[in-house]
Amino acid sequence: MTIAFRTFITAWTSQINSAPGRVFEPILVENDLPRAVYQVALTLLIGLLGMGLYRVLALRRRRTIVRGQGALAVLGAGIVVLILMVQLPYRILWRADFERVDLGTLQCYNIGASDDSMLV
Repeated sequence: MTIAFRTFITAWTSQINSAPGRVFEPILVENDLPRAVYQVALTLLIGLLGMGLYRVLALRRRRTIVRGQGALAVLGAGIVVLILMVQLPYRILWRADFERVDLGTLQCYNIGASDDSMLV
C-alpha cells in the first residue's frame, strides 16, 4: 500500500517551505480522484484488519489461548497506523481550499468569519 501511494504520502509529509512544488501535485485541490482512492483504500484496509482482529480475538477466546500477545499488538498497531494515515492529512487533503488573504506582509487563509470580523 505504501508503494502504491508513495508519491501521495510524500506530498502530505513534505515540508512546504523546502520541498519543490512538483512534490505537491498529487494533493492539489484539482486532483480529487487520487485523494478519494487513497482514503477509500485505507478505510477498506482498516475495516479488513479490524474484522481480522475481531476474528482472531474470537478464536483465541474460544480456545483459551494466552500466548502470542505480541502478534495481537502488532495487528492492533497496524490498525492504529492506518487510522493515523487517514486522519493526519485530513486538513491538508480535504480542507485546503480556503481563500487566501494578505495581512500586511503575511499570506494567511480565511478560515472563518462572523458578522464584523474575519478569522485568519
